Amino acid sequence: MEQNKDTIIRNLRKGGICFTAASFLLMLVNLYGAVAVLMLEPFSKMQTGTRVQAVEISAVFAVNAVCLLLAALMFLRIARDSRPFTQKNVRTVRNIGILFVLGSFCPALIGNLVTGFALFGKMRQNDFRPNTLIAGVILLLVAYVMHYGTALQQESDETL
Repeated sequence: MEQNKDTIIRNLRKGGICFTAASFLLMLVNLYGAVAVLMLEPFSKMQTGTRVQAVEISAVFAVNAVCLLLAALMFLRIARDSRPFTQKNVRTVRNIGILFVLGSFCPALIGNLVTGFALFGKMRQNDFRPNTLIAGVILLLVAYVMHYGTALQQESDETL
C-alpha cells in the first residue's frame, strides 16, 4: 500500500509541474494577446467603435491571463506539497470560477464603461457568453466539492 501511495505522490508532483508550465505558458500567450490587440494600430488613430472592440478583446485576454496565473500557482502548490485538497486551492478554484462568471459579461461591461453607454444609447447585451458563465458555475461547484474533500483529507490525517 505504501508503494502505491509513493507512486501517487510522484505522479501528482509530475502532473503539477506539467500543468504549472502549461498554465504559465498560456498565461504569457494571453498577456501578449492583450497587449498585441491594442498595438495593432495606433490606439489614438482607431475609430471609436474599433477602439472599444480592441479594449473589449484586450480585457478578455487579461481576464484569461489572471485565471491562468491563478491556476499555475495552484498547480505549483500541488506539485510542491503533494496535496490538492487545501483551503488555498479551494479559494483559487473559487476565484477562477468567479472570474469566469464575471468574464461572461466582461466584453459588454468593458465596452459600456469605455463608451459611457453613449455610443450605443443602451447597454450592449450581444457580448454575453453563456458558455463562460456555465464554466464558471461548474468551477464554483468544483470548489465546493474540493472544500468537502479538504474536510475529508483533514479528518483522514487526524485519524492516522
